[in-house]
Amino acid sequence: MNIKTRRWVRALTQLMEGPDRAELLGNLPLADRGLGYDAFGCERESVLLAYYAFRVLYKYYFRVESRNIENIPSDGRTLLVSNHSGLLPFDASMISVDTMSQMSRPRMVRSIVDYSPFALPYVNVFFRRAGQVPGTKRNFAELLEQEQLVLVFPEGARGTTKPFSERYRLRKFNVGFVELALQKRATIVPVAVVGAEEQAPVLFGSEKLGRAFNLPFVPITPTFPLLGPLGLVPYPVRYTILYGKPISLHEELPANSALDPITVEAQAQRLRATVQDLVDEGLRLRGRQPRSGRPDPAGPPPEATFAAQDSGHSSTATKTQASNSNAVLTATSPDSANDQRSDDASAEQEQPGAPS
Repeated sequence: MNIKTRRWVRALTQLMEGPDRAELLGNLPLADRGLGYDAFGCERESVLLAYYAFRVLYKYYFRVESRNIENIPSDGRTLLVSNHSGLLPFDASMISVDTMSQMSRPRMVRSIVDYSPFALPYVNVFFRRAGQVPGTKRNFAELLEQEQLVLVFPEGARGTTKPFSERYRLRKFNVGFVELALQKRATIVPVAVVGAEEQAPVLFGSEKLGRAFNLPFVPITPTFPLLGPLGLVPYPVRYTILYGKPISLHEELPANSALDPITVEAQAQRLRATVQDLVDEGLRLRGRQPRSGRPDPAGPPPEATFAAQDSGHSSTATKTQASNSNAVLTATSPDSANDQRSDDASAEQEQPGAPS
């Protein structure tokens, strides 16, 4: 982007945001090497253009609602650890818009991305300019050293391509982010995105089509590949983003924990359970039943507990009353025992399968 275009973008930001907010957005932390870009190709003005484009989707298409965004630190090396779904990474875009529009001090999200988009012409340039980074350990570590806000999806592609029948059930987490969080002493903020599972429901995967495109499989949705590229357009579902409480593993664990694979694996799956609980909470906020099978961490509401206790007492009392009533009837009816024996004998004779 040339100097003239950059000035135009900054003038647009002033017009859209007002002077105070525009100043915050125009000074987003970036390790600029003097050319307007950082080592990964990220450019502030390109980030702002992408922000305004995706903010339209954020407000009017996905109608995003977020909760507890104050759990994200206003500065310092921070990891956002989120579930991943929806075939195309609109969940990452909505999180990025959320942190820039809803935080009192906006922060730019740097997403750790699979290599495949960087092999596509034009797409690779857009991704780099908008702050996306190829997912290598070295790149990841360098972003944290620059005190950046880094977004990672530990489910990887397994999350975006899982069948619709397994929606909102998190896949096993990769563990590399835990090792780096410990080594670089980064704060972890769990994130849950609810809604993206419905934007492109995957029915099944076709390995035959996958071989034609040098892929493990091609996901089949109700609209793709039936409608061609138009079939990849996401459905206009509503998003809910929830941010959990910050976690500082480097303060909880011994200094050399990053070198212990058992500890790293255990912490990765602990964070998976934390994100799963957030996803379940988001479903409950929508009045829907969680699909993970995990118990509600908050437990049943008090009203439900009291109602269950009252129901139990009422049931016991009813059974006791019924038992007492039968006893009274038996005691007051001299012929009741004889009548019962006669009925039993008749019933035995009438049963076709009774043994002789």
